[in-house]
Amino acid sequence: MLRFLASTLLLAAAPASGQETDAAASVDAARAAVEAQALDLDADGDGLIGRAEVAAAVAASFPTFDADGSGDIDPREWEEWPFGFYDMALHRDRAQAYHAAFGLVFDLFDRSGDGRLDEAEFAGAMDRALDFADRDGDGAMSHEEFLRGFVPNVALRHAMRD
Repeated sequence: MLRFLASTLLLAAAPASGQETDAAASVDAARAAVEAQALDLDADGDGLIGRAEVAAAVAASFPTFDADGSGDIDPREWEEWPFGFYDMALHRDRAQAYHAAFGLVFDLFDRSGDGRLDEAEFAGAMDRALDFADRDGDGAMSHEEFLRGFVPNVALRHAMRD
């Protein structure tokens, strides 16, 4: 997980020149960050991201989302998770699309409807996101299933489009 976070920060900070190059670099950086995340989540290197690996990622990442240490994630913390995606959206002038996409994901994940995600609710949402992405029904996500069907990644892909 820390390797993913570090690689995302590096990718988000990488400069680009020229408007078209900036847009392409931002999309490439976002995809590279998500691909790095897939590799990092696949702790045993078997090419699949299973429930135990998702659960470990939730436990490791929850404190990074919960910026104020309150024990839950509010919509602002969710959208402005400090590891590069929001910054990439800002750089591409896609902040409004990013907020809309990630606001929708937050609302889907917030099953209690209280406007906050505690760790159990976050873990359950990520588990359901795995089920949604698992197209072949084997109980795990291939890296491609993770890239194409994991709900936060789908939202990111749509938010970063022109």
